[in-house]
Amino acid sequence: MIFYTFGYHHPHGRVVAFLKYVPERISELFPLDWLDRVWVFRGERMLRPKTLFSPNHYRTVLEAFRRHMPHHVYRHPTLRRDVIAPRLSHVREAHTPAGALRRLLAKEHRDGLEEVAVRLVETLSESSGVPLEDFGVHGSICLGMHDELSDVDLTVYGGRNYLRVLEALRGLEGEGVLELSRSTQDEVRRGNVGKFMGRRFVVNAVRKYEEIGEEAEATPIGPAKVVCRVLDDSEAMFRPAVYRVETLEVLEGGEQAWRVSEVVSMVGAYRMYARPGEVIEVRGFLERAELHGRAWTRLVVGSAVQEEYMRCLG
Repeated sequence: MIFYTFGYHHPHGRVVAFLKYVPERISELFPLDWLDRVWVFRGERMLRPKTLFSPNHYRTVLEAFRRHMPHHVYRHPTLRRDVIAPRLSHVREAHTPAGALRRLLAKEHRDGLEEVAVRLVETLSESSGVPLEDFGVHGSICLGMHDELSDVDLTVYGGRNYLRVLEALRGLEGEGVLELSRSTQDEVRRGNVGKFMGRRFVVNAVRKYEEIGEEAEATPIGPAKVVCRVLDDSEAMFRPAVYRVETLEVLEGGEQAWRVSEVVSMVGAYRMYARPGEVIEVRGFLERAELHGRAWTRLVVGSAVQEEYMRCLG
């Protein structure tokens, strides 16, 4: 099985993750809807769920692990619920975007999609001034299981680097080097999806090690829905995306929801979703966070406990 790691902090000896690819021979253990495609990894036919992350999908996979592979389930002591977190002792291989790009750059004979990926990285590096070592390749290319239908999935390490690359993308579009996608308003806002040399690409941000802070201790409170104004989005390009906010209205959640000062989204679609000054409606799960004696209330989107969302109200 192939998992994607989730977030930057993990329990000792485990890695919090979600399941992305499953060997076809054991797919019946997971009652999911599968994409009508087959990937091949190390000679193994792999399937991928149509929905990668939603509360219902997460609960289905979690229940399958409870029944068939309980060693992949971890009872989180502060969140007080089960999460998918394979043991490090069971990990056969670990792949990183930076490592995948290094291998790709050193490869003598690259196929068509690999060549597009390298050309795009080199073009973005030259245009933005971000060094090659701060880029990476993830997705199916990282795993060497891409095909003619695959996208080019790029990573940029560092928040400031990512903003420089976004600016470079806009400039390169103006020069006719690439085309940015505008099929949805969200794509227009993020400006990180497009086509280069006829291939679809996506560029996302990952924290550098020095940008990873200490993990706050979280205590779950309960579901809530609030309307708030975004005050700061300087950490919104990452996953989890972090927004500093002020609460304007509480629709669900009671008195404690008025204390929300931070919205944290584990859902990738809400990266760079809202800008400072904009008003958003958020449904998520309230947590009390504490670090070094400082305590605050945050609203987490993507807790896998309920249907959660962010909606921009303008």
